[in-house]
Order: sequence, then structure tokens, then C-alpha cells
Amino acid sequence: MKYVCTPPDQAIRQIAQAINRALEKGSVLLLLSGGSNIKNAVAIQQQLNLGNSRLTVSLVDERYGDIGHADSNWQQLLEAGFDTSGVRVIPVLTGEAPEQTADAFGAALSYAFQNHDTVIGMLGMGADGHTSGILPDSLAVAATDLVVHYQGPDHQRITTTPVALQHLDTAFLVAYGDNKRTQLETLLHESVPITEQPVQLLKQLSDVRIYSDQPIPIQLDETLDNA
Repeated sequence: MKYVCTPPDQAIRQIAQAINRALEKGSVLLLLSGGSNIKNAVAIQQQLNLGNSRLTVSLVDERYGDIGHADSNWQQLLEAGFDTSGVRVIPVLTGEAPEQTADAFGAALSYAFQNHDTVIGMLGMGADGHTSGILPDSLAVAATDLVVHYQGPDHQRITTTPVALQHLDTAFLVAYGDNKRTQLETLLHESVPITEQPVQLLKQLSDVRIYSDQPIPIQLDETLDNA
């Protein structure tokens, strides 16, 4: 795990470079977040080399509803300028009931995990320490399938689970703003239950890079460095 304190444009450049390197080697499944990371995803795509693209794009979390509804992470991504031409996509919303939607998305992800050379997740973090749609004390924390449907305090969610995150070869956590500092300090300096701070799940992954603008002092060791 690496902590990188850098301006957003540098984070975007480095993430795009990493995806391009993976595309040079083989097929890539890229899982994107919603919220504040939508504009970052659009900026990253503009720096990708997509000639003869072997890129497949989907989400780590979606807000359930009709296809194209206003709160949909995918719809907001498209409206922000994300261009799906030339890439394969795995849509989450299908017009089916929530349970059927979650089952279908889980099956599609299972196939995609097995049929791509590299799986990359671009994750965000909420001010409550959630990531990938996995809210504190929610059903998603202990789910054993790849995808779960549950009612959050604001939206019905179709979200990937800790089981799904284990399939990420590389995870980029992009968390900018003063309101993320407390959660970042907890993530970097403490080990707390994932029910309390779901982003702690990232410590279980082998390749994680955290980008932020918060100059948080950390103890350099073999697994965590401030690059």
C-alpha cells in the first residue's frame, strides 16, 4: 500500500499510465466509482491509449432504479463525458427487479474476472469511511457473493462486496478534500473493524495506491510509503 500526496492532475496522469501499461500487456477490466470520482474517471479516459482496445468498463457500485435514472452512477458518468465508444461495457441496471439485477451483475463480473488479464479498481472513499458502495454496518460488509443488493440510508444499492474486491489486481483509492482527512488518518494509522470503516478492506489487497491532497505524516515501512 502506498500513500501519495499529490495534486489531482498528477494522480490522474499516474493512474492513466498504469492502465495503459496494463493494456499493453493484455485485456483490462476497469471498475469505476461514482460520486466525486466521476470527473476523475472522465479525465483518465482521455489519457488512455484505446487503439485496438482490450478495455472493459463497469462500476463497483450502482444506485438501483430505472435505466438512466438521474441518480445512477453510470448515467452521471455518461453525462460527464465518459465515452464508451471503442470499449466494452458491463452495465449494472437492466430494468429487472433489484435481486435479479444483482444476480445478473454478479454473474457478469464472475465471467469478466476470469476472462481479463488484469482487473483494476478506481475507488473512492466517503467521509464515513465507506468504499465501493460498502457502507459501515451494512449488509455488504459481510456478504459472501460478488454482488449484493441492499437499502442504504439514501439509495437502494447494487454493489460489489469484499469478496469481489479480492479479485482486484490493482486498486487506486482517490480521496481528495479536507473531509477525507480523518478517515485517511484512521486507515493509515489504525486497524479497525471493516464494519466500522469498510475502506480497511484495502489492506487485504496486494497492490493499493492511495491518492490524496492531505499531507498526512506516516511511518515509512515495507508496505506503506509516502511517494
